[in-house]
Amino acid sequence: MPRGESDHFSIFADGIIIQHVGAVREPPDGVYFHGNSKKMTDAIGEVVNTSTTEIVGQCRRNGRPPAFGSFIQVGVEICRIGVVYNVETTSIDPNRRPSALGLSEEQLQRSYPQLSSLLRSQFQALLIGWLSDNRFVYGLPQTPPSLHAQVQPCRDEVIRCISRDLGFLRLIYASGKSATEDLLLGVCRSIIEAHERKRTEAVRVGKAVSELYRDDYDTLKRFITRLESWL
Repeated sequence: MPRGESDHFSIFADGIIIQHVGAVREPPDGVYFHGNSKKMTDAIGEVVNTSTTEIVGQCRRNGRPPAFGSFIQVGVEICRIGVVYNVETTSIDPNRRPSALGLSEEQLQRSYPQLSSLLRSQFQALLIGWLSDNRFVYGLPQTPPSLHAQVQPCRDEVIRCISRDLGFLRLIYASGKSATEDLLLGVCRSIIEAHERKRTEAVRVGKAVSELYRDDYDTLKRFITRLESWL
């Protein structure tokens, strides 16, 4: 690419990614979000509980919940970023607990087609920062996302923008959530998957994690071994 030219991405609320190529004096610093569209065609859920530290999202009916350790984004004008640390499916009636039926999934769908309408899947996500002036800023946002805001999965372009600075891993490490080691592992996998040069990115991520566990050699060794087994 000639000097003075670079490419950047515009990500609209409806999930459309447009790549721009043109002459610019300096390379753009991040991923651009625009709030001029109300369509949320790739939304996976809706915020039903919100705070400055985390959100609870309810999945769309018959929709698949986000994966443990995956990145999500909430909002358009102010885009908060979170990582999923828990997913659960329960009855929509809190006074009724599901009981085992002893049927296969195929038999369940045939005998109880209405079952999905009686259940709800929810996920919890730890907020780790927000996008501001085309840059990712890690830390707790000043204001929580709005109730009923749409939740979308972060695309690879956004994850690469977020992971330029891995300082947010310390927020996850210090969050006190159960299974923190597994959560960090899931987040690291999501970061590596978003990059083409996966082994190069794995080395960079491994160095960042080693700073977190520098006083706990056994945990660090186990973490790196598990990460390498996935590659």
